[in-house]
Amino acid sequence: MKSRLAFLPAILAIMAVTLACGATGTPTTVEDAAPPLLQPVATNTPDYSDPCANVLYPFIPGRQWIYQKISVDESIATPDPLTSKFGISVESVSNSQATLNALDLATGAATRTTADCQEGAITNFPLMTLGSLFGSYLAGDIAVEYVSGVYAPSIIELEASAWDMEWVGEYIVSGDVTLASEGDAITVTLSNSPVTLTWQNAGQETVTVPAGTYENAYKVTRATRADVTVSAEGLTGQAVITIVTNHWFAPYVGLLKTEIVSATLTTFGISFPMEISGSVELFETTP
Repeated sequence: MKSRLAFLPAILAIMAVTLACGATGTPTTVEDAAPPLLQPVATNTPDYSDPCANVLYPFIPGRQWIYQKISVDESIATPDPLTSKFGISVESVSNSQATLNALDLATGAATRTTADCQEGAITNFPLMTLGSLFGSYLAGDIAVEYVSGVYAPSIIELEASAWDMEWVGEYIVSGDVTLASEGDAITVTLSNSPVTLTWQNAGQETVTVPAGTYENAYKVTRATRADVTVSAEGLTGQAVITIVTNHWFAPYVGLLKTEIVSATLTTFGISFPMEISGSVELFETTP
């Protein structure tokens, strides 16, 4: 059993950060929550008349983010200064849709995609590239179908809840992902599989990333649950993957950092906690 599970941490790590899915329904205020947060301070407030100018993901034409990947491979002490980076830029915004470009310097892969917006909320932020965060660990293709809700709430919703919110998302995901290492392979199959994300306010913290130090960054914990089929060494079984990640945002700047907290694979009635690690940090943003 050990060999069949040996490569699952890398799969979980990649899915944790690259499953860029949205939330279902209208975000709701958490009852019996801690005292309201101090409202994070905006450092660069754009024109928020644009429906895609979200407070957490400000899709403003010309905006660019460059991120540094921190490998899940603990044997790599420091990330490569060039190939560990990938960038996302906003090409244009038309009505309620933003056109985004992504470039992974490790592979040279360029991707153009769109994000859907509604009154300052990001409703659908699609999966960019499978290998964009943790390198070429896998081969495969995944299609994500947006069901409903928001990926990031609007400034109006956040302020109405004093930045103390929970929102839940549902997507349908299809495709096969294969992890190969040292001659062995594990295949994760999603066939119209439901994927549920639950986002929960986790307070405010000062965060230091290569792009700088940000005080009172908005911290959110996201739990991702996916129903999958796992195949390895001739055995196939149904499984549930549960991943918890932390995310830090600077209002009107964007995502500062994402890190994996924990992941669990449940199959054949047994839950396997997985020892995984990995993070992505903002290296530079313009303008």
